Amino acid sequence: MANLSLSSDSAPDQRTLLTIPPEIRDNIVMEVLLNPARPNFEAVNTPTETTFKNYFSIGFVNKQLYATAKDVVAISKRLVIISMNWDGLTKDIEAAGIPIVTDHHIRTVTFHSMRIHVNFPTLSKKVVKSILVLASDLPDISRVLRALSLDALHPQTHAHGEFPRISMQIQFNEEVTTTKQDQIRLLQSLKYANSIGSIKILKSDDPSLQVIIPGYKGFQYVPGMQLSGYIDDCEKCQWFLAIRKIDGDDYISLSDWKLVLAGRAVAAKNYELAMLRYTEIVTFIGLCQLKNPTVLLPIFDYDTLLDIRSFRAGIGLVENSIWLKKWKDARHHIVHVLQDIDHREWIPKEEKRHAENLLFKVDEYYCRKKVAGSLQRQFRFLGQLDREVEQ
Repeated sequence: MANLSLSSDSAPDQRTLLTIPPEIRDNIVMEVLLNPARPNFEAVNTPTETTFKNYFSIGFVNKQLYATAKDVVAISKRLVIISMNWDGLTKDIEAAGIPIVTDHHIRTVTFHSMRIHVNFPTLSKKVVKSILVLASDLPDISRVLRALSLDALHPQTHAHGEFPRISMQIQFNEEVTTTKQDQIRLLQSLKYANSIGSIKILKSDDPSLQVIIPGYKGFQYVPGMQLSGYIDDCEKCQWFLAIRKIDGDDYISLSDWKLVLAGRAVAAKNYELAMLRYTEIVTFIGLCQLKNPTVLLPIFDYDTLLDIRSFRAGIGLVENSIWLKKWKDARHHIVHVLQDIDHREWIPKEEKRHAENLLFKVDEYYCRKKVAGSLQRQFRFLGQLDREVEQ
């Protein structure tokens, strides 16, 4: 292992990562293991999001560093394994800019604090993919799961009032000591996924942990005596409206979160990625409205709130198209954004004015292009006349 020189003297410094004070060494190892490398957004063919590079390579220098790295990770309680029966979840996690520590040799990992198994409502329950992630990314991962659950078809009537939902099983690693506060903190980071479906905490004797994320509960019929059918229908209607209101609130919060992700791509000047994310927002809102029309009940007023988010995503598409000099796409998007704009009173006036300014900019470009084309044709015509006169 190369010496880490700490001075500029001619005499070599004999201090190495193994000989410096343990508290300093642990901080260095922690920094290497738990802080992902930032990519160069302007470079070609590089990852577009935060990624881990050569994760845990510091642990393979020698046995002492391996033991140190393993202890540091275990004590930090920052690593979580997620297994799934649908590998599309990994793509959605990466698309949201969430770094995956590794997806190789997950079976050999023993210093994780928690394992989460996500089961999608498919025919096969076989695990097809496992990944290692940071516990600090669990809130965003739970948002990805919630978005997937909202994108599923939710019919108003189903057997026993149940919707087809995602299920999740959680188990704490017995080989890594976690206090109750550690467990509560980890579970609270999954709160955005509480309504995705059934959530079970395995091998836990503490019932209070399940209360933190009880999961989605279907309607339970309570047979009455007389008029039981009518009473059940009324109760089910109230239950259904309550569930749809939760879904509607999540539509709004997830749309806002996706707008933030798109904004981060713009801030990094990764306009192509921003285009993909703004397009995904428009698609997400459209599919949710199409598949779950009952969430747009007048008493909730979600239609206008979602339209504002869709409008902002459309503005993002126009702006990024202009920055990328894709004027044809900009004209297409601005026409869609301004459709029936006079009757959409819920959109803030300053945002309407900004959209109109973008329309002016697009029209100005095409006017200049038209004038330039006209002048070019005139010059060609005059040149042709000059040649004919000369002949």
